[in-house]
Amino acid sequence: MTARGWVKSVRGIKANCDKDTKVVPGHGPVGGLEILDKQVAYLESLIEAVEKAVKAGKSKEEVAAMTWPFMDGLGFEQVRGRAIGAVYDEVKETK
Repeated sequence: MTARGWVKSVRGIKANCDKDTKVVPGHGPVGGLEILDKQVAYLESLIEAVEKAVKAGKSKEEVAAMTWPFMDGLGFEQVRGRAIGAVYDEVKETK
């Protein structure tokens, strides 16, 4: 699945929830719908940041080594480059 596909899926999930819905993510604590909102915000920020880097002519390796403030504290540093690289491929494919 693509990052844009995840955004669409998460929004679809949220559309089927109500204010009392409990979200049980694969990582992190159980919570409410704010978890879904944070996931969408993260993905949209990542897509936007990678698009800007691609437009600036950065290579996949350069972009995969980058980081942005919205990524701080997520605790997934070991997969950060792989996630960025996947979004890079998605962005380049749609160009």
